[in-house]
Amino acid sequence: MSITPEMEEILQYLHTKDNYALFAGFAAYLHTGVEPSPDIDVFVSSHTDVKKITEDFIKKGWNQFDFKTNDFFMSTVKKNETTFDIIFSEPAQKVLLPCRIVISFQDKPLYTISAEALLLTKMNQLTSLKRSDDKTKRDREVIHVLREKIDVQKLRKLLQTLEDSFWTRGYF
Repeated sequence: MSITPEMEEILQYLHTKDNYALFAGFAAYLHTGVEPSPDIDVFVSSHTDVKKITEDFIKKGWNQFDFKTNDFFMSTVKKNETTFDIIFSEPAQKVLLPCRIVISFQDKPLYTISAEALLLTKMNQLTSLKRSDDKTKRDREVIHVLREKIDVQKLRKLLQTLEDSFWTRGYF
C-alpha cells in the first residue's frame, strides 16, 4: 500500500492518542488489506476533541473545512490530496467507540472500530446514492472479507445498540 506522507503524519499523531477510532477506508485496510483512498476518518469522543485535533493540524499547515449539523460535528482538514475527517456524534460515541480494538500498523498501535462495526458501516455506505463506483467496489470487497472474519455473536449484540439514525438516515 502506498501511504502518503500526510497519512503518515496523521497516523503518527493518532498513535499518541486514545480518544478516537479509525473507521471507513483506512480501518477497512487494517482489517482486510483492501487498498483505501488517500484519506483517514476517525470518530472521536467529544466536540472538544474535534476542535483540538483540528487546531493541531492547522498549526501543522493543513487547511480546514468545517461541517456541522444537529446530529454530529465534523471537521475536515486537507493537505495536498490527503484529507482527514474528524467526527463526533453521540450515537458513534455510545455504539462504536466502546467496541473499538487495537490494530498495529508499522509498529504503531492504532484504535479502530471492530470488524463487526465496520461491516455494518460499510453495508450502510453501500446504500448511499452519491457513492462513487470506485468506493462501492471497494466496499463490496471489504464486506466480502469481513463476512469471514466477524464474530456473529458480537454482531448481534452490536445490532441491538444501534440508534435510529443508523437505520433512518444512514449514519451514526
